[in-house]
Amino acid sequence: MSDWQKQVLFTFVESTGLDIYRAWVLSDKKEPLEQVIKQAQSLMTGGIKQYLKIND
Repeated sequence: MSDWQKQVLFTFVESTGLDIYRAWVLSDKKEPLEQVIKQAQSLMTGGIKQYLKIND
């Protein structure tokens, strides 16, 4: 994986995690944190797996 591809991947992980947390806080934390974490992990894992697949 090139340095650029690594940078894109790290930016995605960092930004997505923070954005999901921010959205949860702005929603007055209506959903249980455990559920938010599970959903975020699922979305991020799927995206990362696909990214690695196309950049192999």
